[in-house]
Amino acid sequence: MIQNDPSILKSSNEFMDYVDVKEKSSPYQLIYKQIYEYAKEKGIKTETMFDVEMALKTGQLSLSDKLFKLLEENIDDIVLKQIFINLLILDGKKKGKIAEIVVNEFKKYFSHSSFSDEEDGYLWYLGDALYRLSVKKFYCDYISIVNHKEFGRARQMVVLLLKKFPFDETISVLLKQLDDHDINGHILETLSKFDFKNRSVIAETFVSDERKWVAKIATRMLQGL
Repeated sequence: MIQNDPSILKSSNEFMDYVDVKEKSSPYQLIYKQIYEYAKEKGIKTETMFDVEMALKTGQLSLSDKLFKLLEENIDDIVLKQIFINLLILDGKKKGKIAEIVVNEFKKYFSHSSFSDEEDGYLWYLGDALYRLSVKKFYCDYISIVNHKEFGRARQMVVLLLKKFPFDETISVLLKQLDDHDINGHILETLSKFDFKNRSVIAETFVSDERKWVAKIATRMLQGL
């Protein structure tokens, strides 16, 4: 990830406190309880969901098929969805199935023209989840997401994911959105990995960008020509 946008991502401590409150007040207490009990059975001490995530990340724990099915159920709590998607990704199994779940979550918002701050953050998280999963068979869906301007900065990590698709269509889609300040820095980063006509002209456009990280990418593109 190029940058952690503070307007989207809360600081680690704030987010942990936020999740802790949500966890205690969640209508899905039974789901939390089942996850904690499963971890306990596997010899993992768990007091919070972050303990479970760390156990998954370090390979001390793996989700059972029963829990996997439980976690992919349609629920309406955005924070809980983020937690569960993260658990599934950390588990490292069935990436294609998880990516399909995330893509379908995006599709639920295609008919929306505006989003609350919470929805905006959730959509950005979904894009980051797709980047982490990097499942190639959903290329057409990634293009659709990037083309959906209403998603704004939520498309940033999906744009970076397109680095894995050095196709003419990818380049064409990205070039058409270089005037979109929400994602054009990320577009430049992806384009820097491709060889295409007018590459130097595009780079020169951003070499004096007020965003230092964007200007550095443009400079790197010019030096690499």
